[in-house]
Amino acid sequence: MQNVFAHEGNLGKDPEIIDVPKDDGGVTKKLKLSVRFPYSVKQSNGQFEDTKGFWATVEMWGRQSETLYRLLQKGARVFVMGSIQDNSFVATKGEREGQTIPGMLVNAQNIALSPLGIESIAYASRQSDVSNTSENKQANSPSQDESADEEIPFED
Repeated sequence: MQNVFAHEGNLGKDPEIIDVPKDDGGVTKKLKLSVRFPYSVKQSNGQFEDTKGFWATVEMWGRQSETLYRLLQKGARVFVMGSIQDNSFVATKGEREGQTIPGMLVNAQNIALSPLGIESIAYASRQSDVSNTSENKQANSPSQDESADEEIPFED
């Protein structure tokens, strides 16, 4: 049984995209993120302090990973949903050589970009919008008699 993971955090570095060969000779994309997930604890003075946060490697596969690679950058706030697994390893060099280093890997099913720090958004046009002619757009738009700014009465 897999663990469910849903948490918000910040990218610690720019995302990486990796081409992974498939059995059929094709290639699929894997997005790799390093994310710090804070955990704020209320202190005795009433203030919240991030004292128990953790780092995790977040991976996402497929077409959505390519879009996220273009949109995300170091410091971006993201909400990650997926499953979590142990990603511990034994250090082979340095001060901690021979020691088991704990780590977590999140296999993301969905990564949502938080609007914090974003100045503007530009949406790509929909395929159906591109194929519509101006006649179809006029036929689907409200008539000049209908007011889009019409107030809607609310009852208390």
